[in-house]
Amino acid sequence: MTQNNKVELVLFNTTIHSLDELRKNFNPEEIMKYHMNGQLQNWLRQHYYETEADAIEKIDCTQADCLRQICLALGVEYRLYQKLTAEEQNNWNEKLSIVCECAKDPDFLPDMELIAMNQEELAELLDKQEKKIYLCNNSFSIPLRVPGVEYTNLGNATIENPYTKVQYEKAGIKMSGFSLPTEENPTTAEFAKAAAISNGYDDFQETHSPLATAFHKRLKSRKLITPHHLFYNSSALGKVYTSKSECRKARDHYIRKAYDEAEKYITTGNSKSLSKEAAEFYSRWICSVFEDTRKPLETLCTMMGVSERYDKLMGKVDKSYKSLLSEFESELDDNRDYYSMYDFDYFIEQAEIEEHDHRFYDDFFSRTLETLLSKDSIDYTLTNVHSAIREMENDLNEHANTFYGAAFSAYQSYVSEIEDIIDKIGTGLPAMGKDEKIEDYLMRCCVKKAV
Repeated sequence: MTQNNKVELVLFNTTIHSLDELRKNFNPEEIMKYHMNGQLQNWLRQHYYETEADAIEKIDCTQADCLRQICLALGVEYRLYQKLTAEEQNNWNEKLSIVCECAKDPDFLPDMELIAMNQEELAELLDKQEKKIYLCNNSFSIPLRVPGVEYTNLGNATIENPYTKVQYEKAGIKMSGFSLPTEENPTTAEFAKAAAISNGYDDFQETHSPLATAFHKRLKSRKLITPHHLFYNSSALGKVYTSKSECRKARDHYIRKAYDEAEKYITTGNSKSLSKEAAEFYSRWICSVFEDTRKPLETLCTMMGVSERYDKLMGKVDKSYKSLLSEFESELDDNRDYYSMYDFDYFIEQAEIEEHDHRFYDDFFSRTLETLLSKDSIDYTLTNVHSAIREMENDLNEHANTFYGAAFSAYQSYVSEIEDIIDKIGTGLPAMGKDEKIEDYLMRCCVKKAV
């Protein structure tokens, strides 16, 4: 930002030179204007308040709690700019008094808006999707299925039916300043495990060999999702037809062409079939994982006397395309009633034929004569063809997304069979180094076996 276009922030007729001055002269109406036109963010950046500028940049001025978020980002007490009733003011003062009494360091209190004094206030903060919440002077129930939240014990707060620190961390929750159990509660362990899985925690390594864990990490694939688009000749919308039958024929042609293209995706045996696309994607991923590990893995299995397991493993790898394709085709064929497109006639009805009557006279005889003498007295155009095909496209993608979910589950099931074989091969092998590659690990195991 050059000297010529620097932002000058003026609040209460006072030119602001620092964040401290901004806080002392904070004016909600003026600050909102500066935020809406982008000058607040620019002023913060030109004064190198980068943290505050980044926070302001993320605030949507159309949100109801915009001013509260601005106050939080700038370190301003939001309460001072709220219109509180006498009762609300008394409740606020009471809360502040309790917080100051319970807090370990009353001189460094967090934003009062982020402090929950009871379960109802905690629920309100969670509904606002706050990521940092302070608990004070009460007993609270922490929802394990709401990840990404950090809870801090501001003072005298306890947790009802608490989990261990590790269980909270696996569920994506950080707990600070609380007394938590060190042993898991058997009655709630399964719920904690489910919450951890929901948060994306993978406990594979806890029950499998180091070799199987290493391959498990490589075999993890993203779920294939591909949006599909149906194309058609856009000139159809601008073309003028001299007869209704000709226009109807053109409409049927364009809709049929798009409909047939959509059907190809959900028809097994077709080159565009979703089953073929998914089988190619996932089998290619599996084969790439074993591309550089086949030889050392074969050598190790031979030295360990488990060559039959290696052969079984490579059989699963090499037949992955054929096996997965069969699974995916069964998904489409067995659920044909669901994956089928809407009736063709439904989309035909969405594309309308519009008549344009250019005849000048109103009486029947004159209009009939005019029609006979001029072929251009009535013409027709197509409307809503684009909308019909877009709706057809949405129908296709809705079904495709369901298929992709089923295909991903089938892939995971197939991979688990591969991992079970590797786990048996890896039983009894030493632990892997933190950053050790599978190829190097296999060679190290071979050397150790040879010795």
